[in-house]
Amino acid sequence: MEYINLKNNYTKDDIIKTSEIIKSGKIAILPTDTVYGLVVDALNEDAVRRLYNLKHRDFCKPCSVIVSDIEMIKKITKKLEPLEEEIIENFLPGALTIVLKKNKKIPSIVTANLDTIGVRIPDNKFLIDVVKNLRKTDSCNELKFVRRRK
Repeated sequence: MEYINLKNNYTKDDIIKTSEIIKSGKIAILPTDTVYGLVVDALNEDAVRRLYNLKHRDFCKPCSVIVSDIEMIKKITKKLEPLEEEIIENFLPGALTIVLKKNKKIPSIVTANLDTIGVRIPDNKFLIDVVKNLRKTDSCNELKFVRRRK
């Protein structure tokens, strides 16, 4: 287990190190704008499976993905309707998950075989920076996010 202290200002090295952990298929615990979440690479089916097993989560329950911006949303979903774009532009980033029609880039394990995906742009600069860094290393590398059960 590795620990990166984010209580104070974080560095570019912290972003890179966190991105490498996620990219390698490991599970990270990261702050979002609402809770701490368990995060894996949504395109890595083995990492997603490990996350489901760790949480004892039913594979019939879909999960959402964290993205950095509307352009990233467009890479993992089917064509956005004007109303969907308006909602995204007016309410994200923030504590809102929007359910949209997914495209084939997202593995079905993430969506419990549904044709929709929950997407979220968190209002957390560190997490956005990690997602952007992951996107630099891969043309479409989203994060998988599972909310902590209460």
